[in-house]
Amino acid sequence: MNVSDKVELTAQIREIKQNGGGNLPNRDSGHRPMAKRLALLESKASLADEYQAQVERLLGDVQELRVLLAESESGSAGKVRDAELASENEQRLKAEVESLKSSTAFRLGLLIVEAFARPGKNLVFLPYRITKLFYTGFRNRLAARRLAK
Repeated sequence: MNVSDKVELTAQIREIKQNGGGNLPNRDSGHRPMAKRLALLESKASLADEYQAQVERLLGDVQELRVLLAESESGSAGKVRDAELASENEQRLKAEVESLKSSTAFRLGLLIVEAFARPGKNLVFLPYRITKLFYTGFRNRLAARRLAK
């Protein structure tokens, strides 16, 4: 029932109540068409009010669900973007760790730690390995300069 129907019902009820004193038969009369019409119109009006309240409640629920859906979709997009950023960050950090592990300073420290942690042939070959490490480090630095030009 739309708003215009409700307004019409309200107007009809008001008209019947205003004219009801003279037009409505009393209880003793066996003829009550106006009283029945008034009761019917009042019940329709109350039903219309109930339906209107239900419609408003349902529209509110729909709006809440739309907001939740939008948040969910934006949250999903945000999660995907966060995952992409995390993956890029992870790749960058792995490359940095690999770069550090391949650096001459790290490898020299590793050779010294191995030589003293497990002495024996590691300690005996330490001078040879240090010389080889510096030689390959120098060659790699020269190659990097050539590529930079």
